[in-house]
Amino acid sequence: ASDLGVRTATSTDAILIASDLGVRTSLTQVDLSNNRLCGVWQENEGTLFNERWVQKGKYSPQGIHAIADAMGVSTSLTVLNLSHNNFGPDAGKALAPGLAANSSLTQVNL
Repeated sequence: ASDLGVRTATSTDAILIASDLGVRTSLTQVDLSNNRLCGVWQENEGTLFNERWVQKGKYSPQGIHAIADAMGVSTSLTVLNLSHNNFGPDAGKALAPGLAANSSLTQVNL
């Protein structure tokens, strides 16, 4: 298992991580939650009692496309957590072919 959740992994990092997903046959679980895989994130610019969440960064779909491609060739990955990454509307379209091609995934969190 590889837990990379609650980090600041960027779109570029996602591309590097994806290259490992496709070749590491011992990797069964990957947590990439709470990252910046598409280059954007949310920051609270308000106060504790008056939150004001603002999107930061510039959206870049390359990271999620790389993860999607890796899902299609991974034969050992059973659990993938991509939640809380501020994916845009194209993320679902990018992930669909990889999900369809992967017969080992049993759990995907978006």
